[in-house]
Amino acid sequence: MRKEKKLEDFQISVGSAGLVVSEQKRINEALFTVYEIIRLWLKDNRIEAPFRKIAITLIDSNVALKWHGKAAIAIDVCEVTEAIELSELRKKYEDHIWIISIIRHAMECVFTTTGWRSDVLEEMISLLSKKQFPFIHRFANFVHTDGKSGIKYQLWLSTRPNETKIGIRLSKEKNGVQDIVLMEKKGPIFLEDDFPIAKMKIEYPYLLIFDVNDRELSKIALDE
Repeated sequence: MRKEKKLEDFQISVGSAGLVVSEQKRINEALFTVYEIIRLWLKDNRIEAPFRKIAITLIDSNVALKWHGKAAIAIDVCEVTEAIELSELRKKYEDHIWIISIIRHAMECVFTTTGWRSDVLEEMISLLSKKQFPFIHRFANFVHTDGKSGIKYQLWLSTRPNETKIGIRLSKEKNGVQDIVLMEKKGPIFLEDDFPIAKMKIEYPYLLIFDVNDRELSKIALDE
């Protein structure tokens, strides 16, 4: 009987075959805009699987077509190979619908090989394909409501080609919402390195954000 684990990581990337380094970097940064939203969703939701990560690798179909759709589990990672034409990749790497079509095919390959699938995860991916940039993830575990003002503060991350932002949404009934950008970058923001948030707390007159070592990452003045 296989042991189920929490699936908590997800990635799609392209290797170096047939691409110059700058081209590979640019394409992988564009792929980040899609896979990071899926990865963060997995962290907020408990999806059980016989592995902890799904890693999809794009390869040149002209040299490795025989590996197309191959899936295997190694050290808690389910690795899937998707063979694609480099000419199509160069044209469509910022097209999220095209990227998600590859992800959905890879998920079918995971099921064919391992017998595992998650209807909830697949539905999330399907819904993502119907959205437009920027994609926004609102963190379920980083939400605070100010007892004095009634304002809710929720951390979010947004992605689009060539732009990632992290911010706080302030919302109060009848008063609408306000978004405060805490960090923005041309390209990916890797949370574990660039903004390693571990906790939020209110210490009047501020909402404070800390990392695991209690180092202050950001300070937001509370509205009265």
